[in-house]
Amino acid sequence: MTNFIQKPLPIGSVAGNDLSEKGQPGALGAGQRASTGLVTFNRFWAYFVPLFGGWIADTKWGRFKTIQVSIAMAMFGHIIIIISAIPSVISNPNGALGCFAVGLIFFGIGVGGFKPNISPLMAEQLTAKPMHVEQLKSGERVIVDPALTTQRMFMCTRLKPPPPRRFRADTRQTSTCSSTSAPSSARSPWFMPSDTSASGCPSRCRPSCLPSARWSS
Repeated sequence: MTNFIQKPLPIGSVAGNDLSEKGQPGALGAGQRASTGLVTFNRFWAYFVPLFGGWIADTKWGRFKTIQVSIAMAMFGHIIIIISAIPSVISNPNGALGCFAVGLIFFGIGVGGFKPNISPLMAEQLTAKPMHVEQLKSGERVIVDPALTTQRMFMCTRLKPPPPRRFRADTRQTSTCSSTSAPSSARSPWFMPSDTSASGCPSRCRPSCLPSARWSS
């Protein structure tokens, strides 16, 4: 984006590409001030509009309709941006710059409606119960933590949510939940110090602090 706006059209090029060894791609030749302004505006716009995208979804259209309209708006803005890079449009730098700016506005509106609503939609796909202890067919008892499963969903680029994250539960220990019940290897990196109570037991693992249930690494 920066080179497209800032640098002039290379000699002999009609699309902005420069095939020479030390060539510099460009198109509009609007200078550094214009390129910095539009790049900064694009960043601001992409993070400002989601405030209204979330509000519209919660008060007017609902999440699904907002996502659908936003995707259509983003596609429309993307098409305008593509038009601004057509050789016949680049031949008129001022018109291409205006077309590019309008495309950024529509594209940012689409992103603003999509970004705040798609993450909650992903989280809703997880229908797990609160943290609880399950017994596998092998007889092993595990702690199912939906919070960690949700965290993993957002960290993995997968279409299918991963299975719930589990920890081992050792049933051979005492019923007290002391600081040794959640060793540092089990608390970190998933449990931060703020999640730990005065007794040393992570607050989100308290369902595991039941008689004959103890963390094991």
